[in-house]
Amino acid sequence: MRQAIYNLGGIRPPVTGIGRYALELIRGQYLLRKPVFAVINHTLLSNAELIEEIENSLENPNTDTSARTRTLLGAIPYSRELYRQLDRRRFTKILQANADTNFFEHDINYANPSAPVTTVYDLSHITHPECHPRHRTLYLHRYFDELTRQNNKIITISNAIRNELVGHYSVSADRVQVTELAADSAFQTREPSQTSAVLGRYALEHGHYMLSVATFEPRKNLQRVIDAYLKLPKDLQSQCPLVLVGAPGWLSDKLKKQINTLQTESTNIRYLGYVSQDDLPYIYSGARIFIYPSLYEGFGLPLLEAMQSGCACITSNQGALSEVADTAALKVVPTDLQQIVDAMVCLISDQQARNLVSQQALQRASNFSWQRTNEQTLKIYATL
Repeated sequence: MRQAIYNLGGIRPPVTGIGRYALELIRGQYLLRKPVFAVINHTLLSNAELIEEIENSLENPNTDTSARTRTLLGAIPYSRELYRQLDRRRFTKILQANADTNFFEHDINYANPSAPVTTVYDLSHITHPECHPRHRTLYLHRYFDELTRQNNKIITISNAIRNELVGHYSVSADRVQVTELAADSAFQTREPSQTSAVLGRYALEHGHYMLSVATFEPRKNLQRVIDAYLKLPKDLQSQCPLVLVGAPGWLSDKLKKQINTLQTESTNIRYLGYVSQDDLPYIYSGARIFIYPSLYEGFGLPLLEAMQSGCACITSNQGALSEVADTAALKVVPTDLQQIVDAMVCLISDQQARNLVSQQALQRASNFSWQRTNEQTLKIYATL
């Protein structure tokens, strides 16, 4: 039987969508007692040793300096192609040295469009090219042009992305299977007594803040979240401070400067930066409201994590976020500032509405599990 292998060379901390997907895919197969292999830091690892290395390496967040350095280097013409070619050569050598294992590659990081299985997370390089550095969109256009000429298996993480892929690239629908993501079991409802120790370290009070968890980049729509919050009456801001969690991303400098200024002028907007995976579930559990009106997502894992934590959620009425939320969140047009303001007012001030949305969120979140994601993925592998 052929054995899947993953190239994790391009995945870096902190843990975000792709990193979380990789970790859960590998950990889930191990829990299902399936052998699992990956190359990380140019070394072939397997099973428990692999999981330990991934958890350790992905838990260390990038600094602002390293993120900026990668952006500058990536802007050099063909630098990313050169890096990926070098990484590809190292990976290929490892495969050749272990030819007796009969590996097949599942490309989870847009590294090899010819891999027998590829996961596609979104088509934002087409739908929102303005939300990416130019070098990234150029690379992704070349990658997808080659991918769609192949006859390999493609996995998408939502039906919305499957439909976009089939529609834009005229890919045969038979090639594309959907395996939805899930939230870790650490994301759950908790009582104030269970969150107080963690929240105390961040000077937060259970049930008395609105939470946003997102990498600071344009398509996360954080500017409108802040603008909407600042339009709230002062008494509502005092009742429910806005807490922003997330590592800095592309084009985040202007937004960070604004937040720093707002923090000095008011105690009602807090930026916590990157929060460890140990603390993050408690910060979700303690939130009164979670807000995530992103302009575009392939799935929207933070939304599901919040729903599973029992948060009353505000999200976009479009694409994958609408699909994930179904009827279990307040949906807004993400570019309509007044709709975002109205949703905030509703959930801050109306406890009955908030409780209803929270209960609906918990029920909806129960439909997702990493075990199901892994079982569906293994079925795809079995067809090769």
